[in-house]
This record gives sequence, structure tokens and C-alpha cells, in this order.
Amino acid sequence: MRLLLKLQKEYLLHGKYMGIQMLLFFLLWKKVLSISVISEYWNMVFSNMQTKQKLYDALLKSLEHVPN
Repeated sequence: MRLLLKLQKEYLLHGKYMGIQMLLFFLLWKKVLSISVISEYWNMVFSNMQTKQKLYDALLKSLEHVPN
């Protein structure tokens, strides 16, 4: 949870959208975080619908390049 708070601080200070969404995906992929924790964090930080849609689209696009 400390990591999520650090990510939120970085988001608020620097707006590092791509870095955050890639790190969240990586942590999910490595089973460090559960989907419910990531979902809750996603909704808390990215409550702006337009921003959330852009990040969601970027996450889906990044999934195309991840080996199974």
C-alpha cells in the first residue's frame, strides 16, 4: 500500500500517467497486487473520466506487446 501512496504522490506532482499505468500492470502481472486493489486505486486517483479513458486505452495498447 505504501507503493500506491508513493505512486499517487508522483501522479499529483508530476503527472506520470504512462509510468503509473505500466507499473500497475506490471505489479498485477507479477501478482504483487490483486485486481481489486488496483481497481480501487485506479478509481481513487483517476476519477476524471477522460483521463481514466486515456489511461485505459494506453493500458490495452500496452497489453498487445506483453508475451503470454
